[in-house]
Amino acid sequence: MSVTRVMVVEDESIIALSLGKSLERLGYEVVDTVTTGEEAARKARELAPDLVLMDIVLAGRMDGIAAAREIRKGSDIPIIYLTANADAATVESARDTMPYGYLNKPINERDLLTNVDSAIHQHRMERRLRESEEKYRGLIENLNDIILSTDEKGIVTFISPQVREIAGYDESEVTGRSIIDFIYPEDRTLVGRMFDAGNAGFAQKGEFRVVSKSGALIWLRTSGRPSFVQGRFTGVRGILSDITKQREAEEAVARVNSEIAMANEELESTNEEFETQNRELIAARDELMEQEAMLRSILRVAPVGIGIVRDRVLGWTNTMLNDMTGYPEEELAGKNARILYPSDEDYEYVGIEKYRQIQERGTGTVETRWRRKDGSIIDIMLSSTPIDQSNLGAGVIFTAMDITERKHAERALAESEEKYRHLMDNMSDSLWVLDLKTMKFIYNSPSSVNILGYTEEESREHSVADVVTPEYLDLVAKAMKEELERDGSPGVDPDRTRMIELEQIHKDGSLVWCEMTMRFLRDESGRPDRILGVSRNITGRKRTEQALAESEEKFRLLVEHSPFPITVLDNATGRFTYSNRALAGVFGYTAVDVPNLHDWWEAAYPDPAYRKKRREAWDKALEEIGRTGIASSPQEADMRCKDGSVKRIEYRLMNLGKKSALIMNDVTEKKRTQEMMIQTEKMSSLGGLAAGMAHEINNPLGIVLQGVQAVLSRLSTDSPRNREVAERTGSGLEAMRAYLEEREVFDYLAGIQDAGHRAAKIVSNMLQFSRRSETAIAPVDINALIEKTIEIASNDYDLKKSYDFKTIHIIRDFDADLPKVSCSETGIGQVVFNLMKNAAQSLSTVKGPGFKPSMAMKTWREGKHVVLEISDNGSGIDPSVMPRVFEPFFTTKTAGTGTGLGLSVSYYIVTTIHRGTISVSNGPDGGAAFIIKLPFGGA
Repeated sequence: MSVTRVMVVEDESIIALSLGKSLERLGYEVVDTVTTGEEAARKARELAPDLVLMDIVLAGRMDGIAAAREIRKGSDIPIIYLTANADAATVESARDTMPYGYLNKPINERDLLTNVDSAIHQHRMERRLRESEEKYRGLIENLNDIILSTDEKGIVTFISPQVREIAGYDESEVTGRSIIDFIYPEDRTLVGRMFDAGNAGFAQKGEFRVVSKSGALIWLRTSGRPSFVQGRFTGVRGILSDITKQREAEEAVARVNSEIAMANEELESTNEEFETQNRELIAARDELMEQEAMLRSILRVAPVGIGIVRDRVLGWTNTMLNDMTGYPEEELAGKNARILYPSDEDYEYVGIEKYRQIQERGTGTVETRWRRKDGSIIDIMLSSTPIDQSNLGAGVIFTAMDITERKHAERALAESEEKYRHLMDNMSDSLWVLDLKTMKFIYNSPSSVNILGYTEEESREHSVADVVTPEYLDLVAKAMKEELERDGSPGVDPDRTRMIELEQIHKDGSLVWCEMTMRFLRDESGRPDRILGVSRNITGRKRTEQALAESEEKFRLLVEHSPFPITVLDNATGRFTYSNRALAGVFGYTAVDVPNLHDWWEAAYPDPAYRKKRREAWDKALEEIGRTGIASSPQEADMRCKDGSVKRIEYRLMNLGKKSALIMNDVTEKKRTQEMMIQTEKMSSLGGLAAGMAHEINNPLGIVLQGVQAVLSRLSTDSPRNREVAERTGSGLEAMRAYLEEREVFDYLAGIQDAGHRAAKIVSNMLQFSRRSETAIAPVDINALIEKTIEIASNDYDLKKSYDFKTIHIIRDFDADLPKVSCSETGIGQVVFNLMKNAAQSLSTVKGPGFKPSMAMKTWREGKHVVLEISDNGSGIDPSVMPRVFEPFFTTKTAGTGTGLGLSVSYYIVTTIHRGTISVSNGPDGGAAFIIKLPFGGA
């Protein structure tokens, strides 16, 4: 947990010092102590402390209260006031700045701890509360259902903004009014009973109608729970979902059922009244059967499950219900409905609740669960209407809608609207019947309006030619002609279907792509006289197919022109079937160079041991993508290019079935940059450590030097005061000095003073080093930078441990008139230090009598550049590896002594950041020489 950072604002130094000590003892960090209001406001912006202790009465034009107001304008920093005897007016003025507490002077540590801890805790809780409120507000505003909250009297206390989209009301028009005001009068008793049930502690579920602002009726389904505070009913909280379209579909099915029932009644009445008119009776019966067949055909392809149940024993069921449950029609017929329920509780609940609703309002709708034949559980919306309202034993026609997705959506509000829309989309197909003689529609389901914009009544006024584009009208005519010619031929299924895709004309003139599935309906002689069709709007799919084709082309271009090398491998043969341009651009290899995986291993990994290691990693990646079916985890490897260079490559495999895709990324520069950042962080950390040590050493060092200076001052014969004290104490000053000189005390003091000054110089260098942790570009004296770096290298522990830098003779040849260079002192300092370190390592390997290691530092001006040369008299660099010394990961050192990135990072700093050059060569007398050229203008 981070330490709390406190800023103290107090113009009395003793009190400020005491407060700082107390805060540090209590575990807080004092980031600064300031004495004026103006400084407090400025420091608060710069340091952003966690808390401010503010003295109300401050010297200067701005007191503590004014400073607090200034701080609060730009930040949310808690403030505790310090006061000794503030009057009522001052306290009242301070209260306007919303302080987190007051501390009366003198301040004891217990009150300090209590107030600071309480203020920090309170501030954090207030921040979390604000964040929580923002998250809650975002959730509420993005829901597609209405969230409602009432008090115990049914008065609306909160309603979400979605009420505007669903019912047209603004939140302010609903809040504060009784929920009953908006309920359709016929449903108010039902809603009242639901509210009473909530008062009794029961959850509310039900459906009712509300009147929108425009006067239209909207069906809503509610799912709510009562709210209780200390056992007292305080209202209800619930979610309201718009189910108007679903109810309209159910009512359409009910109308069809009613027509069937009325037709049956008419048939029975006709049979009783006209028994002697057999011919007319047969004709009427055939006509009725024909209508029933038509209706059954419509019901069979209906997008919801439909069936008949008598005394809870299943009868006829349509195809959708069979598909929904997994049971064929013959396996359901004659079975008790219990077969569909996962538990006795679900079965009993539906029996009680559904028939209760039927007795109350003639129809029943419940939500329940069914168990499919394969054992999986689905959520069902079950709506039932009796065939004979006065005789439930005659049977009940029910519709079943799979609402599993919607139920999941209710459990996960973030996905509710998408899944609910998906469920509704499954009911968007249009059913229609076309008369072959007139070529006009004699039936259109209500959902047709969603496709072409025509109501059921309007569609009957149009022929096929009115709603099909001329281009596709010929296609329809041709298809009908073909089917009519085939009809009756041996082996041709009379109940066959045919599907065509065509463009239709919307009521508003726009074009709509539809997928039509059609079959013939026949007269009593078996001749086709009508067409039963199901239309589905596939405009979106058509656009998607077009977009997909365009996307595939874009993807091909994207892969081809991708900066990442991509190749596709045939898993069976090991051959590369595709490689993009970037592969040759990064590695230099073409399909001719590496036609297969074996050739790739040989070219990219020439070292057999390393090749074996990479093959093992490759096999693991293949096993991973075979197991997971997705891309493998990213891996890195050093791969040789055609020109002999080595690059660090990040790659991953992707499963493409019988093929695998290898996607690569050249991260050589990234690795170099990371190493540079690590070095920069290291230098920054060392700078902070150096600053801390320097400040800690300076205090005792100053006391030592001042003490020596004071002793020498007290022994000076030039001081009359010294002579006066010596005579008064009976000690001769000259005799005392003679004794001290004889005993070499003055030599000891001079030695202490000299050592102190040398230590002070080291401390000064450490402070200079710490300030160089900044990476800003600024004018820099290169000669001074080299001197400081030499001083740092002389005291570097790592260098001392392996190669004592102080044993190396440093030769300086500096141009005194050298202009300053705009550069990053830390960056160039890091380059110089790295070259010195490399030279020291090289010198340490040279053995032999009389060898004296030396290093030369030379600077001069060359045109518009400052030139720096660092050379040594070591063993030099092998000419065969000299072209590769600046490559990432290339090193001639033993394992564990280098990463191979030092010179690469130095090259990057000089050439990329500072737009300079760096080169290397061997001197005529041995040793290596690095030359750096930096432009005057800097980076």
